[in-house]
Amino acid sequence: MGVLFRLLQLLGLNAVPLAGLFFAGWSPATALALYWCENVVGSALVAARIALHRRATRKRGHYRPQLGLQISGSLKVAGRTEPRDVAPKTLLAEFLYAVIAFSIAHGIFLWLLFAVMKVQVEPAQLRTGLVAMVGIQLVGFAWDAWSLAERPFAWIKAMAQRSLGRVILVHLAILGGMFLTASRPHPERFFLVFGALKLASDLASWLPLSLPPPDPSRPPRLVTRLAGPRFAEYWRQEATKERAANEDDERER
Repeated sequence: MGVLFRLLQLLGLNAVPLAGLFFAGWSPATALALYWCENVVGSALVAARIALHRRATRKRGHYRPQLGLQISGSLKVAGRTEPRDVAPKTLLAEFLYAVIAFSIAHGIFLWLLFAVMKVQVEPAQLRTGLVAMVGIQLVGFAWDAWSLAERPFAWIKAMAQRSLGRVILVHLAILGGMFLTASRPHPERFFLVFGALKLASDLASWLPLSLPPPDPSRPPRLVTRLAGPRFAEYWRQEATKERAANEDDERER
């Protein structure tokens, strides 16, 4: 039931800008701006889920980085400059740092794109689309909120990973749309390319939820044949380490 609900939510969110463009006469700039707003609001609601889950469960996994974000800086000690890891140290901080950075980049790219194409966002159309999209997202938030305390840490971690991956894919879709329409920067043409790429990325992020998870202790057969038995042993060792880390994540702090 949960997988079907998320599929319907995904299709509904993608349908709002498409319906507005093709049936309500919205401008392509408004439709593209709605996609950016969807990312911002969706990321904020995922962050709220993470914060509520941390407060309700106090799982250890919340208090260490989980998304692989690496940020290095420098610190001057006794006249010497030494490297220093300045990456966020909790799941919530790590997630917020990444999505805020990408959202700012998305906004800059879209602003430049609108300037090149000489198009503008219509405020009235944007408000109408936002009401629909935010409404769909709030229904999804309410669906999850009532059972957050019963959810394992692995669930919220997977949600953060999927959400961040989706933000990155949307960024790549913007770049891909700009590349494919560079020779003829027509707003409608760009929107169709971007909309198709985004829908494909959304479906790709949903598919793993509907498929049975693979056994992490068994490496892919084709890779094992190509890399040999040493790789298979390495895979099993890493799977053992990851399983131990996942089990520790589920313990209360």
